Amino acid sequence: MMSLYDMALVDNGKRNLYTGLSLIHGRGLFTNVTVLAHTILCRRLGLRDVLSLRDKRAIIGVDGVDPATPEDSIFKHINHCCQPNAQLTDTGCLVNVNILTEDAEITIDYAIILPGSNWDGICTCGMPSCRKIIKA
Repeated sequence: MMSLYDMALVDNGKRNLYTGLSLIHGRGLFTNVTVLAHTILCRRLGLRDVLSLRDKRAIIGVDGVDPATPEDSIFKHINHCCQPNAQLTDTGCLVNVNILTEDAEITIDYAIILPGSNWDGICTCGMPSCRKIIKA
């Protein structure tokens, strides 16, 4: 049987991705191994087409929208960062854009994945180039 991590890291990523306390906000998604750039960390299953804006909002839990499937709940722990180290592709793959070191928090830029949305929020990423606001 396939799992959420069927195209991800070794052993389908089950032992390599975990949620933990985040310095950015609440809980975050982390990796417990070093991961080379452009690795598929995990992907949403059952996807046949491009993600819609509503799909993206549901996957990351924007506005309290619950993920479409329980397996997608891992995406809800990915925090925003103005200098993200991963991206969510239009086909539902979470891919890191640079090398991730052990225990690195995996982050994405919500503004990039929610274009045309009227959603916004306060940014607490703490990066030197922080925009202080997340505006799609």
